[in-house]
Amino acid sequence: MNKQEAIKAIANKTGFTQVDTQKTLQALEDLAVEVLARGERLQLTGFLTLKPVPRAARKGFDPIKGEAMDIPPTVGVAAKSGEKLKKAVEDLKYEDFVK
Repeated sequence: MNKQEAIKAIANKTGFTQVDTQKTLQALEDLAVEVLARGERLQLTGFLTLKPVPRAARKGFDPIKGEAMDIPPTVGVAAKSGEKLKKAVEDLKYEDFVK
């Protein structure tokens, strides 16, 4: 499901217009960006937690040049699923996703 399909589905479930739904989803995206940019976590209890995580400097390999390279330290985003998401996929079979 892509963003536009999600907007349509949410609008159908809530009775909101697609325009209002799109504004709400955009506000949630904007809030997540603002919170993470401040170095804080966003926790939607039972659903999802997003938080910035430091990634240490490490050695890597450049396949084009065929040589080792230094990868500088960075900050990434970690996403942890809550109980609702975990429960949604608990009956799926691993074999259906690995081919």
